[in-house]
Amino acid sequence: RLALDMLLRINRRSFRVYVCICNAIRENELRRAARHVSGDAEACYAALGKAPCCGSCLDEADDILQEEREFGLMPAAA
Repeated sequence: RLALDMLLRINRRSFRVYVCICNAIRENELRRAARHVSGDAEACYAALGKAPCCGSCLDEADDILQEEREFGLMPAAA
């Protein structure tokens, strides 16, 4: 299962899909922020100079942050 998860992660990283349409934040930008910023999606958005608008992306963004931190062996913020 871990190998499948890693493969899916690699394949998803090759795409530059938007996580947040309102702020034009791409998944690869959010993953990069996850490696350098502790906290939730809003904290990572702030580090990118953005703020959530409609909020419909926040659950997915938090999932991406958690995934990136787990696979990157970086502790998630409490």
